[in-house]
Amino acid sequence: MIALGWQAWRRLRSLRAATVGVAAILTLAEPCPAQPNVEARGGGVAVGGNVVNSSITFGLKPEEVQKLTEAAARGATAPLTSTIVDLSKRLGVTEDATKTLLRIVGEQDVPLERLSETLLRVANDYKGLQAQAAALNPDNPIARDLVTQAKAAIGIGQFEQAHQLLRQATQVQLAAAQTARQFRSRNFVPP
Repeated sequence: MIALGWQAWRRLRSLRAATVGVAAILTLAEPCPAQPNVEARGGGVAVGGNVVNSSITFGLKPEEVQKLTEAAARGATAPLTSTIVDLSKRLGVTEDATKTLLRIVGEQDVPLERLSETLLRVANDYKGLQAQAAALNPDNPIARDLVTQAKAAIGIGQFEQAHQLLRQATQVQLAAAQTARQFRSRNFVPP
């Protein structure tokens, strides 16, 4: 039996905790298709089935959302500050995040009647990515760097890049946990 120093023991314990955290994230990240996960928070909308011929609103008419998205795409949101402040509260995100989300939607070719729905979808993607990045708190410097890069990508609206970086960070954490498990099995360490 090999005796481990307190630092190695501490690292192994934190890797064990990281493994549990990553397992929890992976469990929550993809709901089971047989049992849809329906949940809404902070201005979100949740539907357990199809919504047909219905518009999604959060206190703004489609024309008002269009005006906001066009202004955000041009970078001219100053005259609309009070509306953006109100919208940020309804969406459950910061004012800067709201401007980013409006810009993202404004740069897409979205029909007027689907602007609110698209904005809500983008806001939910944003919040989901933020939650995933916050849940990853790696001790591994490579994973930590990937999470930092993902947070920056989320902040500027590059969601696909953020998804990829968070997947990589999760894989790095899982690999580190697996290595620690293998090390522990070779050099029995009591729990």
